[in-house]
Amino acid sequence: MAQESTRPYPVDELLTAVRLEVAAELRSDGKDNQKVPLSQGRRTSSTEGRHKYLFQCRKWQDGLDGKPVLVRPSRSTGAWAQAEAKRLPDGNVRLTTAVDLGNAPAHVQIREDDAAGWRTLAERLEAVGQPDHPVRVESAGWMVGRGNPRLGNERSMDRWVANWVSLQLNSGQRQAVSQALAGEVTFLWGPPGTGKTDVVGHIIEGSYRQDLTVLFLAPTKVAVDQALERVCHLLSAETGFPDGLVQRAGDITVPSLRDRYGEQVDPDLIAARLSAALDAALTERADELRIAQTGIAVHDKVGALRADLATAQQQHTQATQSRDAANSAQAGARREIAEQTALIEKIGFPRGLFADRKQKQLDDARAVVTSARTRLESITSNLAAAERARRHAMAEVTRLRSALQTEEAKMAGLPGRASLASRADRLQTALSRGLLRGQGRGEETPGRPVGSQAPQMVRGSVQGQPRAGCTVAAGVTVIPVTAETTRRLRGMLGLPVGPRPEAFQSFAEDYRERSVGLDAVRHIYERRSLTRDVVARLNPDASFADVVKDAQGMGCPDRWCQRFPAVRGGRASATSVWSTVWQPRSTR
Repeated sequence: MAQESTRPYPVDELLTAVRLEVAAELRSDGKDNQKVPLSQGRRTSSTEGRHKYLFQCRKWQDGLDGKPVLVRPSRSTGAWAQAEAKRLPDGNVRLTTAVDLGNAPAHVQIREDDAAGWRTLAERLEAVGQPDHPVRVESAGWMVGRGNPRLGNERSMDRWVANWVSLQLNSGQRQAVSQALAGEVTFLWGPPGTGKTDVVGHIIEGSYRQDLTVLFLAPTKVAVDQALERVCHLLSAETGFPDGLVQRAGDITVPSLRDRYGEQVDPDLIAARLSAALDAALTERADELRIAQTGIAVHDKVGALRADLATAQQQHTQATQSRDAANSAQAGARREIAEQTALIEKIGFPRGLFADRKQKQLDDARAVVTSARTRLESITSNLAAAERARRHAMAEVTRLRSALQTEEAKMAGLPGRASLASRADRLQTALSRGLLRGQGRGEETPGRPVGSQAPQMVRGSVQGQPRAGCTVAAGVTVIPVTAETTRRLRGMLGLPVGPRPEAFQSFAEDYRERSVGLDAVRHIYERRSLTRDVVARLNPDASFADVVKDAQGMGCPDRWCQRFPAVRGGRASATSVWSTVWQPRSTR
């Protein structure tokens, strides 16, 4: 007995239909798709049901790079198989597929997988009923008459739609707009020429002002462009309009839309414009940060000079006191020597009845003179040292006073250090987050009434609050509008973000079709000394002697070249050392 589905109606029915679409696509001839022939294939690896091949290719389509493709033998009329194709730097194409094409397939053809969108839809439908699935079952049920969506009519229409009272709308059109802005679901029908596009335009305008994100879909590109042109007319005065408030997913078909609003709705043009503005703003902030840091450095240098000057002045005072004390001690020693010398001369040669007593006086006086002369020599030496220290301290005081005077002149007009430090912290935070100060959204009431200032949506989000905006797509192409910080905007634009060892490892394994040790790649990125073991783990076919020779030619940092004394003082990137290890000498 088949297991009963836990998915709500009509998910299983939709899933069956989607799977049939996928199967039909795999069996179709793909006449509308350009096919790329591949030749002289060879299997490079086969693991866990995944086969990797390397083919030659004369005419490659850049649009296929990194996209899901379908593959089958060139003259086959059978079903296509899913595959992944990537063109390598040498012009060959690496093909990965679950289908066994043999060890040396001579000729195959590939084309873009038009069923990729259906597969994504199938995956989302399969997830319905599971935790955290992406489908809102309740609102999906409204489409098939299940549930009780909230209905109503908006009373304050002039709050959400500009010039509501004077708009040329009939009662039915006004009711449609009012009901759409107040209720949870609205079905609008009307024959051609009844103003559906105007109604939809005002619904989108009001939804935007209610701080909602809108995705507009239509069965044809022309229908999308016509509605989008009306939306642009209604929202073109909004502050965020030039920065991607309304975006067109896919190519513009209607010339008038392209001529009037192409630069404002084309995501590539928007991204390029915002990126340039962002880079300029970040450069300006970086300059402001540098100026603030320079001011902080001046404050710190002045503080250090003042502290050094105080120390030098204290040393000068101490040296002067030591000199004066030595002078006093020197004078005292000399007086003592003079007094004892005079006593010795007065006693003369001891004779008579008191000769012994006189001799003792002479001996004591001579001992005092000897001790005083020894002490005088030490005092004289200390005096000279104290004088040298005093003169050195005085010279240091003079130098520091001059330097301090120069630095204090630079402080003229500078804010206080605390103020500069606070500003530098703010600028550093702004730069690290990639956000521009003053463009964040503060507290506000729910919604965005007519006449209020709208934030720029593509610039980023503040405190996790999404920006409102409209994305218009044709058919079932769904490109969600999400708020991104400018840091993520750089990533979306493909701007350099700095290579990582993991990224380089992935590239090497894709390019060379073999495993590469991540620890060896990190060894290179950390600029540690090259060893035979590291070279062997990166590429067993590389000659250690050749790598050493090339490293010497490039000029590697000292830490890399500890084992190569001839290499000193150069600089080489991890990328260049990587290419030295991986590239055969015959191709360099």
